[in-house]
Amino acid sequence: KLYAMKVFPNKSGEVSPFFRNEQRFAFLSHPNITNGFHFVEESHLPDFSQAVSYTIMEYLPNGDMFDLLIGKKVNLDDKLIRTLFHQLIDALDYLHQNQVAHLDIKLENLMIGSDYTLRIIDFDLAHRLSDENVKAKGTKCYRAPELKNRCCKDLEAADIYSAGVILFALKAR
Repeated sequence: KLYAMKVFPNKSGEVSPFFRNEQRFAFLSHPNITNGFHFVEESHLPDFSQAVSYTIMEYLPNGDMFDLLIGKKVNLDDKLIRTLFHQLIDALDYLHQNQVAHLDIKLENLMIGSDYTLRIIDFDLAHRLSDENVKAKGTKCYRAPELKNRCCKDLEAADIYSAGVILFALKAR
């Protein structure tokens, strides 16, 4: 089995808050979610001039949905779009049932696994639904307006808004 490493540079001797947030959501377990399963807070890797934190996760060899959409390697017919979107909604439903909002749903954070199923990645901006101070702003063109304006009261709705943008992008290609 192959694995991937996600590296977070430590700044000013401090562990990255993005690493800490990824680590915070390591408990998630769903067929359409990839999360780190091994976390190292501080390491000195050969190619880095500073200390880093890293997580080891499943390697997803088929790239992200942006590459799938732009590269046109696969015929995105309605059946495939419906299947991928259903997997996205299943994963978001699981997150929301576990009181988690991703808040950065975008084509680049939707990977295609070796079994050709969709996997949500990148929980560095995720929040618990009960978090009072929502810092995530999402990614331009995918984010709900209330996230951009930092007045989001319904984090689940913000994820669903982003999912709608994904569906539009897949259908309008």
